[in-house]
Order: sequence, then C-alpha cells, then structure tokens
Amino acid sequence: MSNNTEPALDDFGANVPFSGHHTMPPAQIRDRHKPLMVVYIAGDGRSGSTLLDRLIGVYPNVFSCGELGNLLQSTASSEQFCACGAQARDCGFWVQVLQRWSASVPDFTEREYRSLQRRFERLRQLLRPGFRRELNVENPRFARYAEYTRSLFDAIADLSGAEVIVDSSKSPARALALSRVPGIEVRMLHLVRDVRGVAYSLRKLQKPKPGEGLLVKLRRRSNLRFAGTWAVVNYFCEKVRPIIPGPSMFTRYEDYTADLDGTLTTLAGLIGRDRLSYAASAENLMKQGHQVAGNDARLRPVQAISTDEVWRRQFGFTLRKGLYVLVLPLMLRYRYRP
Repeated sequence: MSNNTEPALDDFGANVPFSGHHTMPPAQIRDRHKPLMVVYIAGDGRSGSTLLDRLIGVYPNVFSCGELGNLLQSTASSEQFCACGAQARDCGFWVQVLQRWSASVPDFTEREYRSLQRRFERLRQLLRPGFRRELNVENPRFARYAEYTRSLFDAIADLSGAEVIVDSSKSPARALALSRVPGIEVRMLHLVRDVRGVAYSLRKLQKPKPGEGLLVKLRRRSNLRFAGTWAVVNYFCEKVRPIIPGPSMFTRYEDYTADLDGTLTTLAGLIGRDRLSYAASAENLMKQGHQVAGNDARLRPVQAISTDEVWRRQFGFTLRKGLYVLVLPLMLRYRYRP
C-alpha cells in the first residue's frame, strides 16, 4: 500500500492532492497496432450487469471496469467509491489512469469530453437523423471523441496489463460509438432481465428516507415509466447489436445466474479464452477489483450467485400482469411468461 501523495487533474488541469491507496503494477507496453477488445454490456439498469461484468473479469488478462462511461462523474464526487473500497477520486489505479489519459490527449479537459459523450453516447441520439453517419473520424467532432476514448482505453490497458476490457455502461448508443473508434474492437453483450424484476429493484431504490421532502417524492418514477424505459433501451439494443462488427451475445439475467458454468463457457467463446468453470473462478470473484461505477454490489465480494426473483412474492397479481402487458411484444420475444 502506498502512502505517497501525488497530483491528480481536475476539470481545468489544475493539481489537487490525493492519497494513494494501492501500489499499481508498472505500465505495460502494448502493440498499439493491434485492436483492443472491449466487451460492452448493454441493456437496462438493474439487470445484473455489475455481476456479469465481474464474472467476465475472472478470465486472465481481462479487466472489469464497471460503468466506464461514468468515470468522470464518479471521480469528481466525494460520495462515489471504487470497488477496492477507496473513494473513486482517491483510488490509486484510477488516479494514474486519469493522469496518463490527460497527458496523452492534447488540450485535455473533462468538460470537453463530457460534451462529446452527450453528443455521441446518449440514447436519444439514436433517434437523430444522420447520427450513424456522424460516427466517422472524418467528422472532426467524432474524431476528437475517438481520440479521447481510445486514449482512455489505452491508459487502462497499459496500467492493468489487460488485453480485454469490460465496460458495463449499458447505453446502446455508447456501444455503437465505441465500435466506430479506430483501434477498438467491440463485442456487444445484450443483457435482459424480466421487466418486473427491474421494476422491483428500482422501487427498492426509491423507498422514502427520513427527512425527504415533497419534491424528492414527486421525482420518483412510476411503474409505467420503468416499463417504458425498459422497452426503449432493449428495443435500441436490438437495433444496434446487428450493426456492430464482430461477435456478439445475448443473455437473460435469469439464464446466466441459473447456469454459471454454461455462461462462462459462452463468455469464453466471446472473448477467445479457454473455458473456466465456476468452481475455478469463484476465488477470483471474492477479490475486490476496480469497478468504478455501477451497482453497489461491486463493493462486496461475490460469495454466491443465485437468481433474485423476490418480485414474484412482493408484487400482487394486478401489478405483475399489468407490467407484463405493457411491454408484451418484447416479453414474448425474450421468452418471459405472464
């Protein structure tokens, strides 16, 4: 463990102190002419992406990042933690990533990169006419986005020594944008969970807390909005997945949690690795990594994996059937029963 104090860059490039929490391995020298493989988990929130991210990360030379698209937001906050237990902004690994990244991009500013993310990674952009044509390095704005993005992934790969990086940011628009960045080879994994399981998980997050005012309660989303978001996100995942070059995968939360060995076998094929059994990988899941954003489950060792279907007991008949009917075409497509 390092106790040295080193500089980190803020939004305008000024130096701010941080306390290092981990000694990082020396930077690796990679062949930059070889594409960097990125396994991108796309889908709606609360679908089990954090766990799946970590499951992929048990393979050798694979680095599990969590929701990498939220790196800047996490490292700017005093309330966000890395999976290693340190505050994200103080984690030795991510501080070094930010330093290396900012040094490799001319005139780097967090503000500019966030603006480019809004332009190319938001779901709503998929509705914009001509959006796909903009994802070309002949477009100066996308070329700048590509420069930032490739440099970030290179920094992570160099410092971790990984050949494969897992990003569970979930937005299908980000998956498409990443697939157009030169030097990045995206392998998209579309993850789906029963809409009722997603709604129940989100409802748990919205339980009133002592002292919350009326405004906070009014911002709580309804089941109708949960279902609408679920349908829109998965619809666009369906549209984006076929136009991303290279291998891809579809899995349901209920399937991968019920058959871990089968899932690891399929994942091995997706990333070109020899198959691991769950028994052989379970020890690695007990170790804390550096997932920088996502479900708080990333902060705890994985001791056991099972399918969470508490919603079947907690939701009444009307709510279960109502949510099902709201998104009936996709529920049938994904083989979910009423």
